[in-house]
Amino acid sequence: MIYMREIPKKNYFILLGLIIGTLILLYYATNLYENTRSYRDRNMDGIPTITIDELSNYVKENPNMVLYIRDIKDYKTKSFENSLKRLVGSDSFNNEFIYIDTVDSDDIKILDNYFSSNLEYNKNVIVSRSNILIFKDGRIVDALYQDDTEINIRDVRMFFLKHGIIGDEVE
Repeated sequence: MIYMREIPKKNYFILLGLIIGTLILLYYATNLYENTRSYRDRNMDGIPTITIDELSNYVKENPNMVLYIRDIKDYKTKSFENSLKRLVGSDSFNNEFIYIDTVDSDDIKILDNYFSSNLEYNKNVIVSRSNILIFKDGRIVDALYQDDTEINIRDVRMFFLKHGIIGDEVE
């Protein structure tokens, strides 16, 4: 004779609670992912973006440009990026301003290797934080920061003025 043990009803409630808890966690994780992605996409709206894989070809096709390397993990740059959008939204850039996102340490290594081997830039280029690089004739002529500094719009404005990218009249 087969003995059938009765499963207590509380076990069904525990299972139901686990399923509901898992669904709630899944919902919040999905929202967090979507919000991060939408922030990144929305924040630099209208400014051309390239991927790390496209950088080499883009530099060949557009040898004179300004490249903003954006660390998407740095959430403190939101107000800076809004100011930057207003600054580069002026007519003085003529689509010469692009940006690239660094997502993880692999992206940073790829950029480091690319800058040191292909562009022969003799100064240290910080790509582990947000930074701006100026390219002329396919070579980096200057980087906003050569050390680990938090980016700010005042430094960017002075950097652009120094290189004649913007005039004094740009607010």
